[in-house]
Amino acid sequence: MLAAWLVAGCSDDVEDCGAADTRGVSCDEVLPVPCAFGFSEALAQARAGSCVVLEPGTYGEGTLPGGAKLIGPGADQVTVGSLTLPAGQGSAVHGVHVAGVVKVRPDAIDVQLTELLVTGSQNGIQAESGASVTVEDVEVLGVPNMAVAMVDAARLTLRRVRIAAGEGPGLWAQCSAGCGCASPPQVELEEVDLADNRMVGVALMGVSADLTNVAIGATDNADGFTPYSVGLSASHCTNLTATGLDIDGGAGAGLLVASATALLRAGDTPSRIANNVGGGVWIGDTDDTQGAHLQDVLLDGNGLVGIAVDAQARAVVIEGGEVTNTAQVMVPANAWVSDGSGEWVYVPVGSAAIGDGVIWRRGAEVHMDGVTLGGSGRIPMLIDGSVAPGSQLHDVTLEAGDELTGIVQQTLPGIPAAPPETSGTTPPVQQLDGAPHVIPEWYVPPEPF
Repeated sequence: MLAAWLVAGCSDDVEDCGAADTRGVSCDEVLPVPCAFGFSEALAQARAGSCVVLEPGTYGEGTLPGGAKLIGPGADQVTVGSLTLPAGQGSAVHGVHVAGVVKVRPDAIDVQLTELLVTGSQNGIQAESGASVTVEDVEVLGVPNMAVAMVDAARLTLRRVRIAAGEGPGLWAQCSAGCGCASPPQVELEEVDLADNRMVGVALMGVSADLTNVAIGATDNADGFTPYSVGLSASHCTNLTATGLDIDGGAGAGLLVASATALLRAGDTPSRIANNVGGGVWIGDTDDTQGAHLQDVLLDGNGLVGIAVDAQARAVVIEGGEVTNTAQVMVPANAWVSDGSGEWVYVPVGSAAIGDGVIWRRGAEVHMDGVTLGGSGRIPMLIDGSVAPGSQLHDVTLEAGDELTGIVQQTLPGIPAAPPETSGTTPPVQQLDGAPHVIPEWYVPPEPF
């Protein structure tokens, strides 16, 4: 570490301060505050490579020059206002409480945010176009809007981060062009805990995302958001890989995959989606190049539906895992009804109690192998109409009362329905004429702004 104490016009004052603790951060020069400089004065003096080192106390807001570093002794000892990090390389903020917003401006690259507490005035941390940011050992608590927002940034990496008690989304990451994004932003989350946020725990739109050991808990509904909250939403051609994912106790759905690609797999423990009132996993609008692949995922105690696959979805693969104890919930529902002229139409019919292990809507392509269903509140598996060619059910096991109801495929009068291929231990598919069972209204993913 190089600590150059000579600052034009201030060398004597800096030397009188003694050696400032830069907490292991490499510095070309050190500007101690308040010993030799006021906070604003030090920021004005700083340049790329400078370290503004704060003693315990409370300071205002400021702009840190590109490539400069702000260092405090700990978030419990130093509070600052909103911080702006403009374009440049290698800016860093360490060991402070930011009682405002950390604004990482366009083309600020290789930014490091470490050992912070952020209690934002609007957003908490926001990364803008072209920025690349690493956030480590940080808490973002009680933020009024978005705790962490990434809009058209190049990369966002979060490690050992806790995001909790926000009034809005926990993490919002988007490419504004959605499916037209030429270079999708990279999102990396490792050992991240999101709890008690609203509307959506993690929203991914047009990005490439890799999640390892991420926990999303108790995502609540937000005023004016329809229909329900979502723990994790992957949409607009996002490519998501999640290892050891845990989504628990949300007021709405656990996971929503819409026009996206998603792979969920086990890490040291299986991925788990449990106790979400509005359902476990919802999959819709996937094409042959996208789809959802669930490997050994445990879905337990969700309301409404364990896994819901929308009409015409493609490339849905469910290998291993369990869908258990799906509870009935009163929700707005739709049903097939005759219009009196011989035609059948799909219309809202008010609220109904639904609690199905799997809902598989007409025309969807699903491959299910080695899955166990048990304890469903209404039907273990409801197939609504014909399935896509090639759809398969292999070694599907029904237990805990689900074997008494079986796998049901409802059909419309006079309209034959193609069943899935069955093999192994899968019980026969029972076809039920007249489509008597209602289907819940479908989830809509958040939209980029």
